[in-house]
Amino acid sequence: MGADRFAGRRRQIRREQGVKRLRIVVALTAVSLLAVTTIGVLNSELTDVDRISVIGNSRTATDDVVASTGISVGNPLLDLDLATAKRQVEALPWIAEVEVRRRLDGEVVVRVIEREAVVALPAGSGLVLVDQTGYQLEPVAVQPDGFIPVAGIEASGQPGEYAPQETVLVLNALQGLTPGLRLEVDRFRVEDGALVIELTGGGQAVLGDSSQLGEKIQALETLLARVDLQCVSIIDLRVPSAATVRRSESAEGACI
Repeated sequence: MGADRFAGRRRQIRREQGVKRLRIVVALTAVSLLAVTTIGVLNSELTDVDRISVIGNSRTATDDVVASTGISVGNPLLDLDLATAKRQVEALPWIAEVEVRRRLDGEVVVRVIEREAVVALPAGSGLVLVDQTGYQLEPVAVQPDGFIPVAGIEASGQPGEYAPQETVLVLNALQGLTPGLRLEVDRFRVEDGALVIELTGGGQAVLGDSSQLGEKIQALETLLARVDLQCVSIIDLRVPSAATVRRSESAEGACI
């Protein structure tokens, strides 16, 4: 009786072990089938690129942005090289920042932030728009409305290149102008690395190099508000704490 009981117990254990092995085999088979099915779905037309959307562009054509990504409708969604697409869109002159994302519904979204032109520099027979960093954006034939003309700097006119180093003088001065003072500025001129502001009321303000440029701009605004500008020829602001005003007068004291 004892031997039969032990034999029965062994058979029961073997059956239980067999059931466990069968369950494991079934589970592994199911996982494998799921993986194969998933791979098949991911590589099917259901996960191809269906459309490419561009958001945030106004100066750059949508077609140019799409072409720069190197992504086409029909490409496998999971095979996209988003880092390369981002880098290629960033190479477009007007583009400052880029974000490229893919969605499981088949859409690729390219979100851009464009640069802002702040000045137009002479370039050959025309002009070139430049942003606050000195980056050249686009050639133009005429001075845009509201822009202050610049003389004494010759840019290459090639989008994607930086303007000459002395452009920093003009850009920093522009940044420091208040709306009221901006109305007093007729033109910027750069001579031998020194910034000169030609005034709408006549005369000019010599600011010199880039040192203490903020103080020089502030001193100019103060002088224009407090000093009689009649006959003023030169306002020397190279030392902003000791600014001087030179007037043009005849021997009789009249303006000439």
